[in-house]
Amino acid sequence: MKAANFLLFSDWWDDNGYLIMCAPESASWFEDDPYHFVGTTKGSTETKHLKEVQKVLPGFKFSKSSKIAGKCKVVLDTGFHGEIIDALTEERSSRPKRGDRVNFITGHKVTKAMRAEAQAEAQREADSFTERTKHEGIRRLLEYLNGLPSNAFTTMVKKHMDDARAHVPTLTTHLPADKRKEVNEIYLRTLTAIENSPKPLYFASKGEARVYQLGDALGTLHKDLRRILMRGYFDYDLKNCQFAINSVLWGVPNVEDYLRSGGSIWDALIPHTFPAISDDLLPSAKKVLKHLAYGYLYGMGHKKGQKISMQEVEDSPELYDVIGEAGKKKLLKQFKSHPFMKEMIDARDRRMGEVISEGGGLTAFGEFLEYEPSEKPSPYYADQGNARTILALISQSHETSLLLPVYEYIKEEGNRVTSPPRLALSQHDGFTVSKRLKLDSINRLLGDRFPTTLECEAL
Repeated sequence: MKAANFLLFSDWWDDNGYLIMCAPESASWFEDDPYHFVGTTKGSTETKHLKEVQKVLPGFKFSKSSKIAGKCKVVLDTGFHGEIIDALTEERSSRPKRGDRVNFITGHKVTKAMRAEAQAEAQREADSFTERTKHEGIRRLLEYLNGLPSNAFTTMVKKHMDDARAHVPTLTTHLPADKRKEVNEIYLRTLTAIENSPKPLYFASKGEARVYQLGDALGTLHKDLRRILMRGYFDYDLKNCQFAINSVLWGVPNVEDYLRSGGSIWDALIPHTFPAISDDLLPSAKKVLKHLAYGYLYGMGHKKGQKISMQEVEDSPELYDVIGEAGKKKLLKQFKSHPFMKEMIDARDRRMGEVISEGGGLTAFGEFLEYEPSEKPSPYYADQGNARTILALISQSHETSLLLPVYEYIKEEGNRVTSPPRLALSQHDGFTVSKRLKLDSINRLLGDRFPTTLECEAL
């Protein structure tokens, strides 16, 4: 029944119109701890769960992962009869987008009391995750984030929601006409979910390497729409974060020295990979390379890399017009040929081998993550088990550890000044605040172990 409710009524879609289905969701169908799998490699258990569903719904099909949703799977076919899906689709499209609304499952009119109870239930869920968090710094961060008053978020979202909705059609102009409407509806549904519950709530992953947001929230929204809703706020991001951390942890002195000298990894990789593009295409090129770079840092293979590189270029028509079909096919080879990427990939493989031989690795918070071999090792490659995920979690834990003193600083400012900055969003390698901070002050809090600093952008 839980699986059926999700497959028929979930509103969590990726940009291609597929239902996003992460391991915590399928785990909850079988009454497992719904966040047991976050940040781990329990994919085999997750697949077993989904195959149990297929015994009841033989037509139910799912993918390996979603490009938009990271490691989450997506639903390719719910397994329900087409007439049922068509009827539900018609019902969805005929629902009023604003004004009087009804709960799609119960049919009851949505009231302020109903919304308040739903938000209170989400708050209780977030609080329960906080109580189970072991690391004191992470627990204090969750207490602060989940304890922020909701009225400021409500005011912010209400002020700019109309502008965000009006902007949605501009995000899909590159899509075929038959797909455009469908994807627009996905964005609009997400905006409606945020309108109903504006305040983000957070939990820590297993291993407490990162803090994640629960459900549809500002942090999971398309970047352009988030910037509209948070207009007047300030984004802070760690420069070259993953390369800065891993160049130190993995011992890659050439990359570390380059970053310490003030260099940007993208200033090195973009002109090497796209030697002929103009400045106006740099943001598109960076988007493509970020996806590739972070994938390769944590063990992505050549076949997956080639697929992603070609798809990313196809999703950037302005970039494709310049490099063409030939450039699209050569992109991955050119990208991997940069000396920095060669050295980082070699160091990654070396460190992965150490994780396997040592039986795991230690996070920045002192938790030892145990290596687990694959249940069905590949006959073509050495068994990496969950070594790739361990590398990612270790890096993520250092990323979080870097920012914890900054979060404490913002929290203390709230107790010290009359009109303090308010932490509005935690975003893994950065955050969003209501007021501009002094860069010198917060960058001193990062220390000098890793060659990174915080950069600010006004929204």
